[in-house]
Amino acid sequence: MYVVSISSCSGDLKSFAMSQQMADDGPTGPTGSTDYMGPTGMTAPPPPPPLSIADLLADQSVLEVKEQADGQTFSAIGGLTAEGLKPKLLQWARQGFPNAFCVHEVSVSVPSVCSDGVSRSLDDYIMFCSGKTIHQHVATLQEKLLDITVTFSFTGSAIQIVVLKA
Repeated sequence: MYVVSISSCSGDLKSFAMSQQMADDGPTGPTGSTDYMGPTGMTAPPPPPPLSIADLLADQSVLEVKEQADGQTFSAIGGLTAEGLKPKLLQWARQGFPNAFCVHEVSVSVPSVCSDGVSRSLDDYIMFCSGKTIHQHVATLQEKLLDITVTFSFTGSAIQIVVLKA
């Protein structure tokens, strides 16, 4: 702080001395804000976190597209035709009709969280995506095959449609 005897100064010097006394708030001058745009200099904001494939796959729009595609895959199970399955069914017959013969298989990876924020099992995911249970899809296919029992099994991320001799 400046020590000036204000009473002995002339007008201009007197106002200068008073302005210096008012502006001096610390030993090195005025102090102020130190945020990233403050007088101590500009600092960069923190960088954004890195982006991963998992982050992209977890995006709601990506999940919605995947769920729609998976729903079509599940619905296609009931859309299988006897004629389309005939080569596999003939192979089954040539082998002597072994039990649980796989005639169709689909693989699906259930996301850890669906687009609506809910975690689901494979069975629940089928219902969520297609509006039907796996039992309903298989029943639709069953109607097209006489004397043949149609069922399914889950093996990891695969759904196997299998046939048995009725």
